[in-house]
Amino acid sequence: MADFVKRSDLDFVAQLNNFGTKIPTYATLFGLTPMQIASVVADEEWLGFVVLRNNGVPGFAQDWTKLKNQVRLGGDGTIIPPFPVAPDVSMPPMTTIQPDVEGRFRMLVGQIKANANYSKTIGEDLGIEAVETGFDAANYKPEASAKAVLNDVTIKFKKAGADGVAIYSRVTSGTPSSPPSSGTPATLNDFEKIAVDYHSPYVDNRPLKVAGQPETREYYLRGILKDVLIGVPGDVIRVSVGTV
Repeated sequence: MADFVKRSDLDFVAQLNNFGTKIPTYATLFGLTPMQIASVVADEEWLGFVVLRNNGVPGFAQDWTKLKNQVRLGGDGTIIPPFPVAPDVSMPPMTTIQPDVEGRFRMLVGQIKANANYSKTIGEDLGIEAVETGFDAANYKPEASAKAVLNDVTIKFKKAGADGVAIYSRVTSGTPSSPPSSGTPATLNDFEKIAVDYHSPYVDNRPLKVAGQPETREYYLRGILKDVLIGVPGDVIRVSVGTV
């Protein structure tokens, strides 16, 4: 299940800001106390202050390193620039808070969502409903690559929402007239399923059809969800096997 809490620090600060701005409107509906509302506002102010100052630290450190290198080695001009300006942390929020802003936010949201008056529409307004991306099983198309080392072919694939993949292959004698490539052939009827795999990579270690004779192997994948084939065939991948 998707998480409603934003992952990046800046996105979480923006989420708290939206929540803190709008939650007073719903305070009576959910029986929230003035202390709870004040706590949300204080948490957002503190987290915003710390995150924004923290984001300024790497640039400050890089500027100091550049200055140090110029002072010692030159190369960036004949004039030493002013000292870099450090992030200003002299005016933090006045209200004192305890650690774990995210933990308190999750607890309060849990209380709100358990309220009989809660609805998804309200949750979307407060920014506490997870965004569902929706897995399109009907149009799912696996992405894969293949690499041959002597007689073995390693196939790497991305499940991207599927449980696994079915792997189909066909073999022709000799090496292709053009470099190994990928694409969609005119027909897939003469491919046979050689494996079902739920964890990338899959290694095809079948012996050569004719010992000592190079061959071309072609593969395509289909997605599997709950043991059922889904989506459309992936592009065909062609590799030469048995060549030095």
